[in-house]
Amino acid sequence: MRQIVTIVLIFCCIASVGQITNPGFEIHTGVPSNVGQYYLADGWSNAGSSASDPDYYHYFGSQGGDIPQTPVATINSWEGNAIMGAALCGAPGTNYREYISNELTAPLNVGQRYLISFRMTNGDLANMSAGGYGVSHIGVAFSDLSAEQNGNLPLLMPPAFELDTLVYSKDWRYFQFAFIASEASRFMTIGVFNDDNGKEIEVMGGNPSFGYYFFDDFRMIEIDEDFDFTQATHIDDEKADDTTHTTPVVFDQPEFFIPNAFSPNGDGDNDVFLPVSPNYNGYMFEVYSRWGEPLFKTKDKTVGWDGVHNGIDVGAGVYVWQITYMEHQGAEGTVEKQVNGTVNLIR
Repeated sequence: MRQIVTIVLIFCCIASVGQITNPGFEIHTGVPSNVGQYYLADGWSNAGSSASDPDYYHYFGSQGGDIPQTPVATINSWEGNAIMGAALCGAPGTNYREYISNELTAPLNVGQRYLISFRMTNGDLANMSAGGYGVSHIGVAFSDLSAEQNGNLPLLMPPAFELDTLVYSKDWRYFQFAFIASEASRFMTIGVFNDDNGKEIEVMGGNPSFGYYFFDDFRMIEIDEDFDFTQATHIDDEKADDTTHTTPVVFDQPEFFIPNAFSPNGDGDNDVFLPVSPNYNGYMFEVYSRWGEPLFKTKDKTVGWDGVHNGIDVGAGVYVWQITYMEHQGAEGTVEKQVNGTVNLIR
């Protein structure tokens, strides 16, 4: 019996990663140069299918593996440089499926309660995009053995959690749920389980052949029975079921403020890309081109980037930034952490 404890559709962040391998898809054996290269992201697979080929995207990728402009939609990552995408369903009645699956760093502890979260979006579709279906019953399943999908047929697995309503958004949405591990599962699989019967599959835009979803920022932490979901402000969401709690859980996190655009045109208004950062030790702010070329670096948190590299104004477009800093984390001592993202330079 599945237990749906909470669904949250807001922007917030959980501090501990837990047992999910490569939760933000940042660790890879190479950047993608085309669609279908899910296998480049360490720890992730296509649920053992001989036909299914989810897509790995990276800011330093090329051709079909590049973001923000993918073959399906325009999308920036939630955080970092990479995301994963999959066609979770086909047209109604086709029972078409793709899944993404993760081999956990360790088996789940039987009887332990876990809190799982992730980000999901459909991106900003082009007018004739093939990815314009929305689908209900997107879920997460756990298993002792690796899932084995037959071609593009549905996996017949009972999910630990699923969204009973259709969820579709061009913006990143945040989902979380809690469950108690009933077995020492080693694999987590995400998608739409079982056949199309009882599923909502609707045209939401484009000229769709499938329902395409992007994923980022998976997290897992262990919680106890006294974990309190009611400390933050209630958030209403038009797609939330009336019986579902929609209460955000806010965790401590660095209070960074990062502008998403700047215009270095000399008018004195928004000419410099300058993050607002707490006073952390080991601070380093870097900017790269989308192809990984270093353009700017500073250890001074009062200094920003003016859109110049080697004395020459760079062109308008999307650039990748990274902030490295040191943070004290109790018994773990002082650890190096990073935040990443993109900024739009406007000329």
